[in-house]
Amino acid sequence: RESLGREAVEMARRVGDPDALVAALITRHFMLWGTGRVEERLAIMTEAAAVADRLQERQPMFEVQRNRLFDLYEVGDVTAADLELETYARRAAAVRLPMYRWHAIVVQAMRALMAGRYDEAERLAMEAMATRQDSHASARGQMYVVQLFAILREQGRLAELEEALRVLASTYPAAPVWRCGHALAQAELGHAASARSLVAPLVARGL
Repeated sequence: RESLGREAVEMARRVGDPDALVAALITRHFMLWGTGRVEERLAIMTEAAAVADRLQERQPMFEVQRNRLFDLYEVGDVTAADLELETYARRAAAVRLPMYRWHAIVVQAMRALMAGRYDEAERLAMEAMATRQDSHASARGQMYVVQLFAILREQGRLAELEEALRVLASTYPAAPVWRCGHALAQAELGHAASARSLVAPLVARGL
């Protein structure tokens, strides 16, 4: 994976194809997720941003900005990340592409949550969900529930999410995270026996 990623980037540079270079850099960045090499990932996306900015096709720039702003948050450069997020959200609103508009609002909700602005985070999470009109069981719906879980837990309002967690735990039995989330909510709501019954199968399987 490492050698092929480098080879793809070097080949794109050698032939002078900017579209291929951006694609190769985005792919290489993806391959480095989970390796802890955030400074290298950030350098890759900084180069990709310079190349993508000259392309007429806008989609690669959205992918580059999305990756770059998360890298900036990860290295702790919050000021630069916030500026990147502002640009990303402004561009997403201008082109009216639903996927990127939704994602920009989700990240804005994440940022508000990071800052402890819970009312704003909840409003943005609901706004993001409204752009797609998906069910809680959809991928975007699950993101909504994840954000609401963090917000409502801080506010002592997990009871409002109990039904959604129950549905997700039963809909995705192969994903222990939802059963664990449901169990945690039950425990914090004072339903210890219910919480134990939810995690017992996971414990029996050694998860």
